Amino acid sequence: MPYCRWGSLGGRCDIYCYETANGYVVSIAAKRASRSVAPINYRLSGDALHKDVQRYNAAMDARVMRPIGGPHDGATFVEGSLQELKERLLALRDAGYLFPDSALNEINDEIAEEHDAAALTRAAS
Repeated sequence: MPYCRWGSLGGRCDIYCYETANGYVVSIAAKRASRSVAPINYRLSGDALHKDVQRYNAAMDARVMRPIGGPHDGATFVEGSLQELKERLLALRDAGYLFPDSALNEINDEIAEEHDAAALTRAAS
């Protein structure tokens, strides 16, 4: 499951970030949407849900995509650890790229879990 994807932040997220067998992949968009789009309301059902999906799709299609203009537009990085991933994302945020805080929160939680697991292993030795 990705930490964030381009559809995050109402379609204005610049980062697609996920774990693979080869490391943590960070792909940066070359363009950013001109505006965000309210997410689909999955609490709806039937015709109301269908209409909301149509609204969402039409709004996404109507967005204007513009070059981001950052130093890493269109680049992809592969990081070897969660800590390196966190550092990469923080550097990208400092460079002006957009992504949700929840991505960093999830990474921080996983780093803490790794530290806890390592501490338990040391204590058991």
